[in-house]
Amino acid sequence: MFRIINQILDEKRNLRISILQFKKLLICLALIAQFSFLVYLFFPFPENFLISKSSLEVYSEEKILLKSFESQNGGYNEWLKIEQFPADLLEIIIQSEDKRFRYHFGFDLFAVSRAFFQNIKNLKITSGASTITQQLARILYSKELPKNKFLKKIFEIIISIKLEIHFSKKEILEAYSNLIPMPYEMNGLGNSSKVLFGKNLAMLTDAEKIQLVVLMRGSSTKREIIVKRFMNLWGRVFPNQTIPSNNLNFSFNPIIKNPKDSSHHFLDWLKKENLGINGKFNSSISINLNRDIENIINQELRYIEKFKGTNASVIVLKLLNKDNKLELKAMVGSKNYFDSVSGQVNGSTSNRGAGSTLKPFLYALGFEERIISPNTIIEDSEFTNLGTEYGETYIPRNNDFSFWGKMTAREALVNSRNIPAFKLIDKIGVLNFQEFLIKSNIMTKFDPSGYGSGLALGVGGTNLLNLTHAYSAFATKGKLHPIILGNDSSMKQYYFGKEVTLFSEETAYKMTNILSEREMRRRAFGKKNFLDFPFDVASKTGTSKDSRDAWTIGFSKNFVVGVWVGNLDGSKMEEVSGGWGAGRIFHEVMRLVTGRDKPKFEIPNGVEFLPICRISGKRANENCPKYQEIFFKKDLIPKTCANSHNINEFKGISSEKAEIISPVSGEVFILNPTLPLYDQRIPIQINLNTNESRMYQYKITGMNSIRFSKNITDFIKLNAGKYDLKLYEGKVLLKEIEFFVK
Repeated sequence: MFRIINQILDEKRNLRISILQFKKLLICLALIAQFSFLVYLFFPFPENFLISKSSLEVYSEEKILLKSFESQNGGYNEWLKIEQFPADLLEIIIQSEDKRFRYHFGFDLFAVSRAFFQNIKNLKITSGASTITQQLARILYSKELPKNKFLKKIFEIIISIKLEIHFSKKEILEAYSNLIPMPYEMNGLGNSSKVLFGKNLAMLTDAEKIQLVVLMRGSSTKREIIVKRFMNLWGRVFPNQTIPSNNLNFSFNPIIKNPKDSSHHFLDWLKKENLGINGKFNSSISINLNRDIENIINQELRYIEKFKGTNASVIVLKLLNKDNKLELKAMVGSKNYFDSVSGQVNGSTSNRGAGSTLKPFLYALGFEERIISPNTIIEDSEFTNLGTEYGETYIPRNNDFSFWGKMTAREALVNSRNIPAFKLIDKIGVLNFQEFLIKSNIMTKFDPSGYGSGLALGVGGTNLLNLTHAYSAFATKGKLHPIILGNDSSMKQYYFGKEVTLFSEETAYKMTNILSEREMRRRAFGKKNFLDFPFDVASKTGTSKDSRDAWTIGFSKNFVVGVWVGNLDGSKMEEVSGGWGAGRIFHEVMRLVTGRDKPKFEIPNGVEFLPICRISGKRANENCPKYQEIFFKKDLIPKTCANSHNINEFKGISSEKAEIISPVSGEVFILNPTLPLYDQRIPIQINLNTNESRMYQYKITGMNSIRFSKNITDFIKLNAGKYDLKLYEGKVLLKEIEFFVK
């Protein structure tokens, strides 16, 4: 049957078709039509068939279009409901493409007859008769339709009848207006209007609507062709109106392009995750926050690059404290996505050496299994012959190559001592810790077996996104919640990760309290460091072997922030630590997301604070170097320390009378030009370490001195510039730091 049709169609055009051949053609076509009609009539369309080919459009929290991803049928489109199309635009489409659209049943018999006889007369196709429904059928089945023109037309008619049976005229017109191929690899009128005119459909003038519909007739954007079609259609739609001579532009160039900003790492990652999102997706990502963080990264890297640290990544999660859920607010994978060397590498999802950032989970596991408590004494002393499963001997060392002797688990963790961590993983069990790292999704693709006790120092590696997510469990009462990425047009939410309970609420708060410890941390990090804030922040740093990776992960009451600093090619840095390299970026980002707030961690019910001796771990007597430890009702309360300690000999106690908590020396504050200066005041915090009644004062460049006799927190307005802050006791200068406002 098909052979006969092809034979007839391939004959020379200058020969008349015989009556016999014509009858054969009609019989064959009739048989094909009957067979195909039965097949298509009784084979149902899948659910949501007409909108299944829509492309993915990702919007930021600010409702800014970040990117349109290519749809299944190739090209880009924005799916609009029929009610969102201006009524007069729909009328123009009907007048241009299918005047009898509302009355036919898929194909226009009058148009088909006219076209048939014209084409037979001329022995070539000189006239078309495709209805809107037929054109839609051609779009939906572009790959399945026969290549032969006559067969293709027959199948189009059959499919169009089927479409008319299953769908209303409104649904067909809506699908057609959203899927019609347009220039510049776009589909549909909604997105084309934005790209070509920089407007929504509702804002188009009559002339622009005519121009838009004219472009539906073909992919050519040549001026002479568009002008001819425009004149013809204008005369048919507005026969009594003069064609406007001004504001007409027939030379089309795309107006809207995908923004070249830091959201691209998130968009690439979202597409790679393949979550099955279609249509309009309202993401949780803040494009403004991403840009501000990118500015911070590039500003701080000016200092870090001197030590061969060339790149950084940041993850920000927002804590929705009402229901303990999380939102992804920022993902900056590198300092410049468009860097020709490695900009497209997403540092926030790349596997890196985790360093000491895994220690909090090791200690939390020890608390949960009652192996240790925060006040348990662990001795930081040399030990050897630590055998691996391969029979090797390993001698661990602390970063400073020294030993501090007896200390509480709290102090060992906040000062990131290595040897206590090795001793602890030996008690907990390497396999037990491995299982926890997999359960918490800290380690996924990389098999942690074979690392041995080195897991205590993060030798197995992780990525910034998973690690930051895991830290959120400390802030959400021990339960790891999925991260909300956004919702589609039907308000269905999409997530990353699963809900897992990692430890109890008591353990979570103990870790929060320990990681927000300031005084003990100064023993290793110095009297002034980037982890000090004028509000509650729990944080932990990490540095991998050979300073290849520097980390700072932490959280406040409202945000979780993760920072990685290093080189995307994995090369070494020159002694860039987590506390200094990643810490400076962490400090700026945490200040940025917190703003003027001064959040405090909530204290659970049933918590008791007791003075504990830092040397014995028991309840402190009057001679003990002490700190405040937390205990829950089910915790074992220790006995009172019986030793008599010389407090002046304990090197962990600060001897400074006053400390500048904020700003940090060398800190850079970035002003947002879109916000009032009053809302971007610089925080000044100074704490006193003495009970003596003395008068202090501080002075900032260009300002009068401020006097105080107790801990002070101020917020001041400053313009861009370099500033010195000087701290005095009376007239004696105690300390001087410099900071910058840009």
